[in-house]
Amino acid sequence: MNFDDLLLRIGGFGRFQKVLYVWICLPQIFLAFHMLVSVFTGAVPPHLCRDARAGVSGFNFTFSQSVQESCSSSPTNGSLDSSTTSCRDGWEFSKDVFLSTTATESNLTQTESNLTLTESNLTQTESNLTQTESNLTLTESNLTLTESNLTQTESNLTQTESNLTLTESNLTQTESNLTQTESNLTQTESNLTLTESNLTQTESNLTQKESNLTQTESNLTQTESNLTQTESNLTLTESNLTQTESNLTQTESNLTLTESNLTQTESNLTQTESNLTLTESNLTLTESNLTQTESNLTQTESNLTQTESNLTLTESNLTQTESNLTQTESNLTLTESNLTQTESNLTQTESNLIQTESNLTQTESNLTQTESNLTLTESNLTQTESNLTQTESNLTQTESNLTQTESNLTLTESNLTLTESNLTQTESNLTQTESNLIQTFGLVCENAALNNISSSIYMFGLLVGAVLFGAFADSDQQSVRKC
Repeated sequence: MNFDDLLLRIGGFGRFQKVLYVWICLPQIFLAFHMLVSVFTGAVPPHLCRDARAGVSGFNFTFSQSVQESCSSSPTNGSLDSSTTSCRDGWEFSKDVFLSTTATESNLTQTESNLTLTESNLTQTESNLTQTESNLTLTESNLTLTESNLTQTESNLTQTESNLTLTESNLTQTESNLTQTESNLTQTESNLTLTESNLTQTESNLTQKESNLTQTESNLTQTESNLTQTESNLTLTESNLTQTESNLTQTESNLTLTESNLTQTESNLTQTESNLTLTESNLTLTESNLTQTESNLTQTESNLTQTESNLTLTESNLTQTESNLTQTESNLTLTESNLTQTESNLTQTESNLIQTESNLTQTESNLTQTESNLTLTESNLTQTESNLTQTESNLTQTESNLTQTESNLTLTESNLTLTESNLTQTESNLTQTESNLIQTFGLVCENAALNNISSSIYMFGLLVGAVLFGAFADSDQQSVRKC
C-alpha cells in the first residue's frame, strides 16, 4: 500500500488538508522575497579604488574596467615606483543599478538623526554666541563704569591734595598767629615790668613823703580842708584800684580761658599732624610765660595790697604829714603821672590781650577750618576707597564675565567641532546612501570571498531551519490528529 492509497483511506484531500495548505502557502509568499534578496544584496557593481583616480572630479564607470584599476591603486605625486598597492581608502561604486537598499535606508535614517543633531548643535552654538555677545556687552559696560570710577577717584585724590595744601596753609597761619601771640605776651610782660618799676618809684616817693611828714605836722591846721579832698581822691583811687583788680581778675580769667583754648589747640594740633610737636613745645613755653605773667600779676596784686596798707598807714600818719602837704601834692602829682602811665600800660596790656584773643580766635577758626578740611579729606578718602572697592568688584565681575565668555567660546568651538564632525558624518552617510551590502562592507577584490561565505552561511541556515521547523511542524500536526 503506497501513500496515495493510505491518503484515500483516511479521507483524501479534504477540508483540513485544504486549510492547512493555504496556511502553509501564505508564509511561502514572503519566503520568496527572502530567498531572492541575496541576489540584489550580494551583487557586485562596477567599482574603482578611491585613490586610483586621485585629483579627478568624478568617475566614469564602465564594465571594461581592469581588475588592476578595480582592486589596486598606483602611486601618486609623480613617484617613479610603478608598483601597485591595495585600496587604502576604500572603493567608489557605480550607482547605475542599485539606487536603494536596506543599508541605504538605514544610512538615510542615521543621516536624518545626524542632521537633527547638527541643527540642535547649531541652535546651541547660536545661543552660546548670543550669550557671548551679551557677556561682551556687559564686560564693556563694566569697563566703562570702571573708567568712570577711576576718573572719580582721580578727582577725589586731586581734591584731597588741594585740601591738604589748604590744611598746611592753615597750619602755617596758625603758627604765625601763635608767634604773634608770643610777641604780644612778651609786650605784656614788658608792660608789667614797667608797671612794677612805676610802683617801685611810687614806693620810693611814699618813703620820701614819710620823711616829709615829720616836717608837715605844723601845717596840719591849714591842710585839713585839703585832706577831705585828698581822702575823696584816695577813695576814688581805691575804687580805681579795685576796678584795676577786677580788670586783672578778668585778665586772669581770660588768660585761664586762653590756657584752656591753647590746651585744646594743643590736643587738636596733636591729632592733626605729628609735625606739630614743635608747636606744642612753643605752646608749653607760652603756658610757662602765662604762668609767669600770672605770678607777676599776683605780685602786682600783693604790691597793690601793700600799697593799700601803706595808704592806710599814710592816713594814720596824715596828722604828721600836714606840714608837708605842698611836698605831698607835688609827690601826689608825680604819683598821678605814674598812675596815668600805669593806666596807659594797663590799657596797652588790655589791647595786647584783645589782640591775643583775636589771634586765638583766628587760631580757633583756622583749626576749625583745618578740622573741616581734614573731615572733608577723610570723606574723600572714604569715597576713594569705596570707588576703589567698586572698581575691584567691577574688575572681578569683568574677569568672571571674560571667564564665562571664554567658556562659552570654548563650548562654541566644541559645538562647532561637533557640528563639523556631524557634517562630515552626514557627508559620509550621504556618500554611502545608495549602496548595498557589497558597497557597505567593501566585499570586493581581496574581500570577494567573504560574499560567497556569507551566501553559503545563509543557505546553510536556511537548510537547518527547514529541517528543524519541518520536523516540528510534522510533530505538531501528528499531535493535532491525535486530538
